[in-house]
Amino acid sequence: MNLQKNASLKKNILSKIAECRICLEVVRPPVCQCEAGHVVCKSCFDEMDLKECSICNRPVSSAKNVVLEQLLEGISSQTPTAHKNNESMEFKTEVCVDINFRLNFRDVDVVSFFNGQAYFYYKHFVDARKEKLYWAFQFIGLKCKADSFYYEFEVYGGPIRKFKVSELCYNDTTNIEDIFELEKCVVMSFTTARNFVNNDGKLPIRFRIKKVRNDH
Repeated sequence: MNLQKNASLKKNILSKIAECRICLEVVRPPVCQCEAGHVVCKSCFDEMDLKECSICNRPVSSAKNVVLEQLLEGISSQTPTAHKNNESMEFKTEVCVDINFRLNFRDVDVVSFFNGQAYFYYKHFVDARKEKLYWAFQFIGLKCKADSFYYEFEVYGGPIRKFKVSELCYNDTTNIEDIFELEKCVVMSFTTARNFVNNDGKLPIRFRIKKVRNDH
C-alpha cells in the first residue's frame, strides 16, 4: 500500500470514529462528547451552545476526550487537516461553481445536515436578463420546523475577500420564484460575481445550515 492510499485509509477510518456531529468533519482537538461517546469539535460545542446530543439526546459535556485527542495528534501529520486555518471547519460544503453569464441556468440538489437528520433543497438560478445570481435553501418538511433553521452563504476570493449572506430557511412548499423575486435569499450581481471568479473561471462558494438559537 502506498503512502497516498494509506493516508486515505486512515482518513476514512477517522471519518467513521471521529466525525463531529455538527460540522460533519473529522474533529480537531480539543474534543467534546456526549455521555454515549458521540463527539463534537469544541468550537462547534461553544458556537451551538449544545446541551443535548443531536444523535441520542443525551447530555453533552465540555469535558475533553483525551484518548481520542491523543489518537488524532498521533496521525495528524499523515492525514489532511480537516479544519485548516480554523476556517473550512465551519462549512460542510465547499464547491467551485461554473457560471455562464450569457445564459439562464437552474440547479436543484438535495443536501443533508445534522448527520442526516434534516434535508434541504439547494436551489441556484442564473438570470441573464437581470444579470443576477440567486441561491436559496429550503427545508424539506413542515413549515414550523423550517423556522428553526437558517443558512450562511459565502462567496470568497482568497483569505480576505468575502461576500457573505445569512438568511432564514423556508420550507419546500414555498414557491421558489417568490423567494427569488422578493430576494429573500442570496442575491449577487454579475458585476460583483465576476470579481470573485478564480483563475479556473469558476466561482468559489461555501455554505452551512445552522439551527436558530432560542435563548428565551
